[in-house]
Amino acid sequence: MDIKSNETKCFITVSEHGWGVSEAMRDKIFSMPKTTKKSGNGIGLYFGKKLANEKIGGDLKLVSDANPTVFELSFDINLKGEK
Repeated sequence: MDIKSNETKCFITVSEHGWGVSEAMRDKIFSMPKTTKKSGNGIGLYFGKKLANEKIGGDLKLVSDANPTVFELSFDINLKGEK
């Protein structure tokens, strides 16, 4: 995990060296429900992006789909007045 910021935004990146995200799943991973796990429900990335967009004016995106797989959460540093 890495955390960076500039004057207006905070960026949190998470990376992992697993299987990666297939080309077929790349455009679907943030829609509900999508999972590649036998016991998963596919709501994690969908709900994370929804919360980022609607509650903190941010975004959750796939930065790199393999070697490593990297996701980035970005949001405004000044969250005063946000609900």
